[in-house]
Amino acid sequence: MKKEKWTFLAEVELEYMIPGGSDAVKEVAKCVQYCKEALA
Repeated sequence: MKKEKWTFLAEVELEYMIPGGSDAVKEVAKCVQYCKEALA
């Protein structure tokens, strides 16, 4: 997105089974962190 100078917002969809001891908020936070690291 940065390289192409796109200005729209990204969306993260949770499409896997949530592991025991976790919840949707924690899992989406993990996904967002992964994206930030992958796009850095």
